[in-house]
Amino acid sequence: SRLAGDAARELARALPAGGFLVGVSSIFWREAWKYGERAFRYCQHDAGHVIATARFAAAALGWSARLVHGLSDADVGALLGVDRDGDYAAVDALEREHPDAVLLVGPANAFEQVRALDGSGGALAELVAGGAWSGTANQLSSGHVDWEVIGLVAEASRKPATSEPAPAAAVQASRPPGPASEARAATIIRQRRSAVALDGTTSMPRDVFYSMLTRVLAGGAAPPFDVLPWAPKLHLGIFVHRVDGLRPGLYLLERCAAVHDAFVAQLGSKALWKQPEACPEHLRLFCIGEHDYRRTASSVSCGQEIAADGAFSLGMIAEFRATIEAGAFWYRRLFWEAGVIGQVLYLAAEAAGLRGTGIGCYFDDLFHEVVGIEGDRFQSLYHFTVGGPLEDGRLVTHPAYAHLGESRRAKAGPQRG
Repeated sequence: SRLAGDAARELARALPAGGFLVGVSSIFWREAWKYGERAFRYCQHDAGHVIATARFAAAALGWSARLVHGLSDADVGALLGVDRDGDYAAVDALEREHPDAVLLVGPANAFEQVRALDGSGGALAELVAGGAWSGTANQLSSGHVDWEVIGLVAEASRKPATSEPAPAAAVQASRPPGPASEARAATIIRQRRSAVALDGTTSMPRDVFYSMLTRVLAGGAAPPFDVLPWAPKLHLGIFVHRVDGLRPGLYLLERCAAVHDAFVAQLGSKALWKQPEACPEHLRLFCIGEHDYRRTASSVSCGQEIAADGAFSLGMIAEFRATIEAGAFWYRRLFWEAGVIGQVLYLAAEAAGLRGTGIGCYFDDLFHEVVGIEGDRFQSLYHFTVGGPLEDGRLVTHPAYAHLGESRRAKAGPQRG
């Protein structure tokens, strides 16, 4: 939407100086054509990846970013224009965009205005609605399969306007920095890939493993977790396969201390609750059981060998029941937090000379049984593995805009990836 005159000036006054809004939306069909019903949660994972990516990009420029949490889905849809039926007249209903999130990006000292934006979604939507809109949606596929449950879950988890996040455990006051890396952020971000296979032999140093886990803690003002206005709700159940100096086994990383008693009550006396060797004090990491879990990890991940062939694999365990009871829309936000953690692991793996990949196909009941979880107080939402990649020679990397040809790229001037 292009605004003019008073509307543009009013919108500018609603934002901090130098600030702007970034919107995120999903087209469920882009996942559903391949993955069926799982598409809904895959799109939520991807939304979390995008949110983390925007926060990292802002940090690289000395800016910050925050999720404008209070907006309703209707507000987000109106701001992004995805509620405009006329713009989708030529596409199948299954290709409609679903509103996800709006981020405020700008100077690090300007985020007291997020609260004001939280409560002004309707007014912002009205301003944008009065602008001059351009463009219409294009058709992605000629044929479709209607996975009805996707629409049902999307409707059931729609977000109303809210004023405050749900109560949550206290965030750690600080997060110790990880070791310095000489790799440039741009290099790591651009080389980030999903591993298609792991070699089954590469191990990782214990200190690198601890550093990687430190980066998924949500303490202080460290990006990207400061983009989310709630305390950690996800924790990691980790199958350690090949970490030098650590016994293979099942480990539990608590991302906040308040959840400990609940895990103790669930896992019972069978869990070792053993602090691993040379573990930093700031990591609430416990060895639950010492065993070779490679075959188990593969079975949990729908028989995929990649879960056993890495240095470690993990499942992200959400504080589920209490969170969902605070509002059905939190179902999506739990997946967003999982996606943010996943993006951190992707980049941390690249920085360590390894490679990671998210695993969306897994048997949650089997994983719960292995960890010792019963009922719905906790729920596994996303799995991940990290290790030495096997490169696929069929994959080729081209420079940005390679399809334009050399002469057209020269006329366009230097491009930024």
